[in-house]
Amino acid sequence: MRFPAVVVLTALVAVSCTATSGTTSTVVVPEDVIPTTIAPVSEPMESPGPTIVTSPTTTTTSPPSTTTTTTLDLDAAGSRMQADLSAIVGFGVREAGSQAEAETAGFIFEGLDQIGLPVEMREVALPTGLSSANVIASVGTGQPHVLFGAHYDTKPPSPGADDNGSGTVVLLELARRLATSSPAGLRVTLVFFGAEEVLVGYSPDNHHFGSRLLAEEMEAAGDLPDLMVSADMIGVGSGILAATYLDFDPTAGDLIVEAAAVVGASVDKQSRGDISDHEAFARKGVPSVMLWRPDNPDYHRITDVEVRSDALIEDLAILEAFLTLLTAED
Repeated sequence: MRFPAVVVLTALVAVSCTATSGTTSTVVVPEDVIPTTIAPVSEPMESPGPTIVTSPTTTTTSPPSTTTTTTLDLDAAGSRMQADLSAIVGFGVREAGSQAEAETAGFIFEGLDQIGLPVEMREVALPTGLSSANVIASVGTGQPHVLFGAHYDTKPPSPGADDNGSGTVVLLELARRLATSSPAGLRVTLVFFGAEEVLVGYSPDNHHFGSRLLAEEMEAAGDLPDLMVSADMIGVGSGILAATYLDFDPTAGDLIVEAAAVVGASVDKQSRGDISDHEAFARKGVPSVMLWRPDNPDYHRITDVEVRSDALIEDLAILEAFLTLLTAED
């Protein structure tokens, strides 16, 4: 097989992960940024933010040109992801419908817009009477169509460095890569989902609002992706899982396992329940998987303030290798 220049991590990533294994970066959460009340998304932010739309209207910018990239500067990528994580955690506990969640959506939107990707924000109504939002960017044209997703909300009282600041910053870094080198013949959609966590005071099925809404919208438009990957809690544990949804199509999980092998990583595949945003797309018949590092003792705790830079770099490598497998030619 021939692997195109859009992704060139492989052995370099394996060397970097070995060299930095076990290191962590701690994000200190100031007490004064943890909100004590829930505010609607529609409240004004300190700085101007994007307008939330209820129809799929895309905001600006021409698509990036297809170019050849050099090998990813791993130290720079790690630094950017940690800087993004510090900013996101600094907004506070990002409960669905809160001001902190809205500010995070604005941060993501602005970051994607600044690197030149077409980006839009779509409102997600909640049964609480408040609103969340999906932030959506796209790059490339053609088939297959791959959707990468990560939720940015958190379960109180957690500031969510790992769950799911980790998935959010990895997708932001992937967006930077794709903005300079769109994969030929491949369409990639990057979605930052709001309101993934179970709403406080509601039954356990009151979750995944952003992804369930988008799956419905894409089905209605006849535009469901060919594959979907949810990056969720990928910054702490050493073991990596490709979690597929129940007995639905395992193809995406198989590809994640194969992509990990390309970059010298090991991923186990398991079938699980509706534990992340891949569930909504699997139910629509889309081969879907959750990339997950499950071993985090601080899950949903106020102490979720720490991630490993080498883990984030390895995750990024796996997602990029996933794309190479789809664009590789014999």
